[in-house]
Amino acid sequence: MTEGSPVIAANPLEAIHPGTVGRFLPNLEGRLAADGEILVRGPSVMLGYWNNESATGEALVDGWLHTGDVGSLDPDGYLRISDRKKDLIVNSAGENIPPQKIEMRLMAQALIEQAVVFGDRMPYLVALIFPNQEVLEARVGDHADEAATHKAVHKAIATALADLPSHEQVKRFALLPEALSETNGELTPTLKVKRRVVAEHYAALLTQMGSGKG
Repeated sequence: MTEGSPVIAANPLEAIHPGTVGRFLPNLEGRLAADGEILVRGPSVMLGYWNNESATGEALVDGWLHTGDVGSLDPDGYLRISDRKKDLIVNSAGENIPPQKIEMRLMAQALIEQAVVFGDRMPYLVALIFPNQEVLEARVGDHADEAATHKAVHKAIATALADLPSHEQVKRFALLPEALSETNGELTPTLKVKRRVVAEHYAALLTQMGSGKG
């Protein structure tokens, strides 16, 4: 990131940990905030934003740069980035849940082409799912009804999240009528999900699932 000039961590060539971005650089201090946000400070961290004291005050607190990324450290001090802080779900019990970690697990299932997880201020997580049509046809046939499709997707979700704790389980889901797309304003040009737009498009459905109705 630019504010870190621009690297804050790296994997040493002689000891690479796949799936991580490596250890904090020797000239930096790094730690995780209570909510998992990655904080760093040191001589290569910016002094502030040009002519923007407000933004500087939000990004730098007591010399610590708040990166906006959420992550974890393994026992060897290697950093793994899991989500953007702005995307974190805070459920009704106050637990912080990184949705992208769950979505990546879901979309690793051949049957699930797209998945978007929600759960802010809800007692459990819900998801919007668009199945891979070719895989779906191969598994349940080209004339499968909604019940058969729902059952197949439910099984895929259970498999994907089997080892996660209860608060990171998707309790309810709905099948999207069509794939999320850039044309509909739901994806960026690089195919990242615009969560706010998706939430607006399916607000009634998300409310229904989150309330336990329907």
